[in-house]
Amino acid sequence: NPAHVEALCHLGSMMSEDKKLSEAQELFARALKIEPRNEVTMANRARAFELSNDLIEAQSAYEAAVALNPLNPKIMTNVGAFFSESMKDQGRAETYMRQAMAIDPNHVPALNGLVTTLSQKGAGRTTRDEEQSLFERILTIDPHHGKTLAQYGSFLCEQKSFMPALEYLQRALQSSKGKTVVDHVKTLLLFGDLLQNMNKDFEGAEKAYEEAVKLLPNQRGAKRRLAVLSWVRHDTTEKALKLLKEAIETDPQDIECYVQYAMLLLDEGDEEQAEQLLIRALELDSRNPLVLKAYAEILADRGDEEAALRLLHDAGLSNPTDS
Repeated sequence: NPAHVEALCHLGSMMSEDKKLSEAQELFARALKIEPRNEVTMANRARAFELSNDLIEAQSAYEAAVALNPLNPKIMTNVGAFFSESMKDQGRAETYMRQAMAIDPNHVPALNGLVTTLSQKGAGRTTRDEEQSLFERILTIDPHHGKTLAQYGSFLCEQKSFMPALEYLQRALQSSKGKTVVDHVKTLLLFGDLLQNMNKDFEGAEKAYEEAVKLLPNQRGAKRRLAVLSWVRHDTTEKALKLLKEAIETDPQDIECYVQYAMLLLDEGDEEQAEQLLIRALELDSRNPLVLKAYAEILADRGDEEAALRLLHDAGLSNPTDS
C-alpha cells in the first residue's frame, strides 16, 4: 500500500537517523500530502530538518506539529530537546519540557529532558533540589532507566557524593535503556575516573577506559585517560605515546592531550618535541594553567628560572614550589 502513512513515516524516520535526509524528506512529503494534519509525520519531518542543520525549517515544523496536537507529550518533549540541544535556548526548552510533564506527569523522557535542561544552567544554578527530586521520581517510575542512572551518578559527583555516584554509574552500565553509545562511553569514563581516584582500583579503571576506547575510539578524553593510566600502571611509554598521538590527530583541540604527551616525552628525554607540543597547546589557549605549568618545568630545567616564574605567575601560582 503506497499510501500507508504510518509506514511512510516510520521509514522516513529510519532514513533520517541513517543520515539519508533527502530520501527521508521525500517520504515525509508523500505522507503529509495524504494526511496534511498528521502531527507525528510533521514532528519527524522537523527532526530531519534538524539533522540537516536547517534549524529555521526545523523550528517551523516542530511548532506546526505542536499546533496540530498540543496534547502529545512525546512531541512536546522532542521540541524541548530541539531547543536545548540545537538552539541552545534552555529557557524555551524548559517551557516545553514542563508542558509535556503537565500533560503526562510520568512521561520519563520529559522528566529526563527537564533534568538535562536545568543542569545546563551551570555550577551556580539554584535548581539542584528540583533536579534531585526529578531523578528520584524517574527512578521510581523506571528503576532501570540507564540514561537517568548515569545522569544521577554525574549529578552526585558534582555534589561530592562519590560513593553513591559510583553505585549509580555501575547500575547505569548494566542498563542500555534510554542511552546512546556516546552516553555509555561517557559513563564508562566517569566510572573509571571514580574507580581510579576514589577506590584506587587502577585495574578496574583501565578496563573501563579500554572498553570506552573500543566502543568509541574518537571520544574526547578516552585515549588520553587510557594512555596515562597505562603509563602509570605498566611503566611503559610506547603504548601511551601511541594512544596520545592518535588522540591528538583525532581531536587537535584537546589541550590536556598535548600536556600529557609532552610530559611523557620529557620522561623519555625528548625535550625539544615536548616543547613544540606545548607551544601548539598555547596557540590554542595561551592562558591554560596546565600548559603554562608544564612549560615552566621545561624552562626551569634549562635554568631560566625568571621565565619559569613568570609562567607560574600567569598560571596562578605565585610560589614556584607549588609547581
